[in-house]
Amino acid sequence: MQRPSRVARAPLVELPQRRHGVAERDAGLAALASACGGGALPLLTYLSIGRNQIGDAGCKALAAAFTKGALPACEELSLLWNKFGDAGCEALAAALDAGAL
Repeated sequence: MQRPSRVARAPLVELPQRRHGVAERDAGLAALASACGGGALPLLTYLSIGRNQIGDAGCKALAAAFTKGALPACEELSLLWNKFGDAGCEALAAALDAGAL
């Protein structure tokens, strides 16, 4: 199997660092997760969404998308410097335990 190109490995998203609240960032991540759950970006191997004030709701939306088969080639997920807590971590851990990540 041929490895995806370097372009496909580049970070997908770095949302502008504006002073939006967590709810707006979660809604943006939910929209991204929905698009990926619909089959968008199937060759993406690296998703970087750090420093975006993503909360628990955003992590839950992302975890649900992964569980439904979103981003099947994703090998690396960067979530540094966000606002999610235990509930977001638990949702991502459950997706990982289910083999979705």
